[in-house]
Amino acid sequence: MSAPLVVNTTDGTCWTRRTVTRGGLALYAPEGVCKCPEFVMATLPELAEHGIAGVADALPVPVGPERSPLDQALEDLTGVRLSLWEEERAYERLRVALESARRGRRESRARVAELEAQRAALATRLRAGQRWQQGRTPALVTQDFVSQDELRAIFGIPLTAPWDDREDEPAEADGITRRIAPLQALREDAPATLRAEDTADIVTLAPAQHADASYDPAFQTISLELTASREQWATWQKALTVDLARTTNRGRLVTSHATWHGIHVVIRCWFVEPETGGES
Repeated sequence: MSAPLVVNTTDGTCWTRRTVTRGGLALYAPEGVCKCPEFVMATLPELAEHGIAGVADALPVPVGPERSPLDQALEDLTGVRLSLWEEERAYERLRVALESARRGRRESRARVAELEAQRAALATRLRAGQRWQQGRTPALVTQDFVSQDELRAIFGIPLTAPWDDREDEPAEADGITRRIAPLQALREDAPATLRAEDTADIVTLAPAQHADASYDPAFQTISLELTASREQWATWQKALTVDLARTTNRGRLVTSHATWHGIHVVIRCWFVEPETGGES
């Protein structure tokens, strides 16, 4: 067991260990003596002869000066001020986030209202374009009310013709171009251009009260407008091999699709009642 660091004798003297001899004997000197020769130092057995009141393995810690009540109050006040500053900063961050959320909500509501108004106006114009008018040629032309360019502008769909793309600057095709590109690749027998007299040939395939055809070079599609009886429509179905799976019957209006000389044909046929003779 190592010798204690501090020894208190019964006479009230505090002895501290100063050094250890080669033989492992601890030498002690009074606490108040800064320098003391070894030959006057005492060993632990010598201190025991005077009576040991207590021992310790650590030096006593000096007691610091007592803090005044003013210093304690100033320290507490500084802590309170720091807490208030942190709370104010947190409140300011919360206020900014709340105002940003409110501004974003107002902008979103305004944008929704704008889109709702555009949708209502567009629906009104589309419904107006779907009205069938007797004697009109063609009787149903939605583009007179909402053009393709306007629809593309509303929905943000760019129109880029494949032949306008430069090889060194490839452009990303829009949704409609991506849809019709595979069909155009399959139309190897389709003519590069379609003359007006070639388009007019389609209206002579079957009888009708009225027939009109127009060719859209951007989409390579023929729009065929018919006014015919139901018997005449049956003849047109055979002449063009109409796709029955894509045929929609709306009473007096039928829309369908077909292929003529490798070109997609969109058909709209309005039925007319056959004329009946009077009783004799």
